[in-house]
Amino acid sequence: MGRYEADFRPSDHDTLPAPASRTGAPLLPQNRDNSGDAAAPEGEGELVQGFRVQLFSSTDIDAAKAKKLEAESFFPSEWFYLQYDPPTYKIRGGNFLQRYEAERFVKLAAERGFGDSWAVPEKVFKQPPPPAR
Repeated sequence: MGRYEADFRPSDHDTLPAPASRTGAPLLPQNRDNSGDAAAPEGEGELVQGFRVQLFSSTDIDAAKAKKLEAESFFPSEWFYLQYDPPTYKIRGGNFLQRYEAERFVKLAAERGFGDSWAVPEKVFKQPPPPAR
């Protein structure tokens, strides 16, 4: 019995994506291609300490994906990320180097119906290209 327990890795049996790394790198940076697959910003460059804005969280992945698409339609020039932190899916947007930039986006998001938005310290891409939409 001990041999089987030593060889057992729960992650081999997960059907959900792995959680974000401890460095704060985004789990599922996505541009809006219709395949549904994650695609990191091309030439994503250097990760630095910055801020993202959390727009939505839910345990329902379909609701999270729908909110992500809604956010992309309101803000086509921003990157949005679907992150999984068990048991919650989170929609975060932006690659803000300064808190005031993130807070300005929080106000814009609240005007568009994302009233529970807030700035989150996180590793961000220093110079991401515009999203391909």
